Amino acid sequence: MPTVHRLAPLLVLFTTAFGLAACGGGGGGGSAGLAGPLDFVLVTTAGNTTGTTTTLDHPALNGNPDALVILTSIAKPGGGFPQYYPGGPLITQYDDTTGQWQFWETSGSSGPNYAYYVSIFPRGPTSFRHVTAAGNIESNTTRLSHPMLDGNPGARILVTMNQDLGGTGATRLNNHHIGIWYDTGTASWHIFNQNLAVMREDVGFNVVILPAGVPAYIHENTTTTRRAPGSGQTNVDVPWLTGDPAAIVHITPVFSEPGLLTGQYVDALPVLVYTDPIWSIEANLPFSAEMPLGARYLVTRIDR
Repeated sequence: MPTVHRLAPLLVLFTTAFGLAACGGGGGGGSAGLAGPLDFVLVTTAGNTTGTTTTLDHPALNGNPDALVILTSIAKPGGGFPQYYPGGPLITQYDDTTGQWQFWETSGSSGPNYAYYVSIFPRGPTSFRHVTAAGNIESNTTRLSHPMLDGNPGARILVTMNQDLGGTGATRLNNHHIGIWYDTGTASWHIFNQNLAVMREDVGFNVVILPAGVPAYIHENTTTTRRAPGSGQTNVDVPWLTGDPAAIVHITPVFSEPGLLTGQYVDALPVLVYTDPIWSIEANLPFSAEMPLGARYLVTRIDR
């Protein structure tokens, strides 16, 4: 059973560690005044989605270009939401013309009736934008240089791609599924392209470092955890999630746990699925292919 290190209260941890006293930008105002809930389920509809682009109409986001958005695809949590699996990848962007945030799904396989967990964070010491540049790119990866990440193999990180429509920052599309991994040689965390495509300059990412005490662990697909032989799913059976379809959960693919020499590439957008009482992760590979043994995901529950 995975070990979870908790500190209480979690709301205080998130308020302090995510720098909730210092968020700028338009209508969002100071982060202490962000209008909640900051973590919620979004179901795409004909009213909020055009093609594969969905508008995030939220008081903490409208007029607030400095906000950070983390997205995770979900299907049928509690049996009450759509069961469609988008192809991805998912990319957030702020539209200066409308003053609203939106996200789009690049494969063209989404539209109305898809569901996502959405979490909003202000920029601060543990939530920031990373933009690729010549100095931080190596092959299919980009290095995250941060005092809370460097030399810290136990860090827990959430990542969503971000593209700047204004043309002043991360302007380039990275149409590849991503994950994170820790390089023991350089003692640093990296974001990587799952299909080994070269990471290009001017690609943006929203990055959130989870504070200590937030329930999180790295889940591995094994013969014990996979839902069934040939299945594309792996069961996430931990006491702080099992039996709770209302939990807000995020996942980030991980190539390997720090210290391990091998890992698995899973070139797809993972989807969280709730089948009472167990949560699971769907690899979402083409043709419903089996999730490879050894595939790993950071799993975290957001309570604040």
